[in-house]
Amino acid sequence: MSVPNVQELVTCDIWPRFSNDPVIKFSAWVLPTITAQMPSQSISNQVADKYKNLALADRSFAAPSKVDLLLGADIFASILNGKRVSVGDSYPVAFGSVFGWIIIGPVPPSNSYVPTSHFISMVSSIECLMDRFWEVEEPETAPETFTCDGRCEAMFREKCSRDESGRYVVPLLFRQSVADNTFAGSRAVALKRFESLERNLRSDSRLREAYCQFMDEYLSLGHVPGLL
Repeated sequence: MSVPNVQELVTCDIWPRFSNDPVIKFSAWVLPTITAQMPSQSISNQVADKYKNLALADRSFAAPSKVDLLLGADIFASILNGKRVSVGDSYPVAFGSVFGWIIIGPVPPSNSYVPTSHFISMVSSIECLMDRFWEVEEPETAPETFTCDGRCEAMFREKCSRDESGRYVVPLLFRQSVADNTFAGSRAVALKRFESLERNLRSDSRLREAYCQFMDEYLSLGHVPGLL
């Protein structure tokens, strides 16, 4: 997802507060803010007392405070040492890590609630945009019956040629054989439409001028070389 206001990329070295080893190196993006204070409200002393005998990575985990650094899943898996302490089903679980014990999980509900607002981005990722682009641009697969068992390809291979000017000449790929009566009556229809066009052009001088300009340009571009 796109993230606004990325300020810079920094290289970080972190290590436990009670030891100089191990040192974990990674790169991090610098943002104006990561999230709201964590936790969103103070955790009762009853929960904190359950873990007072452990060497916690964050001794003030029960008090809301600003999040300075967010580690990704690629680093999170490498800092755990496999140890685990549970003090009850309704309490969070303590997991051992190179930084000390970290507390993860839900806490008993409190009678007071603090409303919290979070911002989300509805901008599509570049991956989604590219997927949609290719879905739109990708032509549909032609059905098996589209080419009439390959006759269209055969006609193209057998009758495609080039004339003296180098132009390719391709026959009309009819699905059915063309007989003398295939287009019966089409000439009369074409003549009627041509005569109707002539009447419209005679009655509208501006339309006639625009039509003639278009046809002159069409001929000059060589789109109908047989009429030159």
